[in-house]
Amino acid sequence: MSAVRPALHSHVEDGTSREDLAIFLAGWRRYRALAAREDRGRYEARARPLLERLEEHLAALRVHAAVPVEVFLTEPWRAGDAQLRLFLAMAAAIDATKWLAGKAGVRGRPRSFADAFELLVQAGALPAGKRRVYVGLVRFRNWMAHEAVILPPARVQRLIRFYLPVLEEFTDYLRR
Repeated sequence: MSAVRPALHSHVEDGTSREDLAIFLAGWRRYRALAAREDRGRYEARARPLLERLEEHLAALRVHAAVPVEVFLTEPWRAGDAQLRLFLAMAAAIDATKWLAGKAGVRGRPRSFADAFELLVQAGALPAGKRRVYVGLVRFRNWMAHEAVILPPARVQRLIRFYLPVLEEFTDYLRR
């Protein structure tokens, strides 16, 4: 009989893969260091491409959210594009937490993507009332990324209508 080894956990509590988290933390440290030593104009110029990418995905999501459900269900390409755009907008928002943390002077090191939002809420950079929504956003993004799911079109549109205002509000915080 061979010995059975316990499986190594490749994800942290919120579903973030350890590899993704390592890359994210390297960026977190880099953005905080840039914020400490650079003037605001140069720092914002570095973050502008990220904000533009987020706004591009949100514009596409607004179009998908405005389409009547009947049309959304009859055009299969629309659900696929909408799910991809939602995923990319969520990924861009998670990536933007690094920039917002540097801008807000957040102390501490996140243990996961969800913890990055927690630190921003604790620092007052994001509203405390949205804490659970941000954590849900991260968990949903991680689930889509690691399980490679294709959601039913009606559910995709409901998710867009739920998360779109949250992502738009987050984008407003980034613009300030």
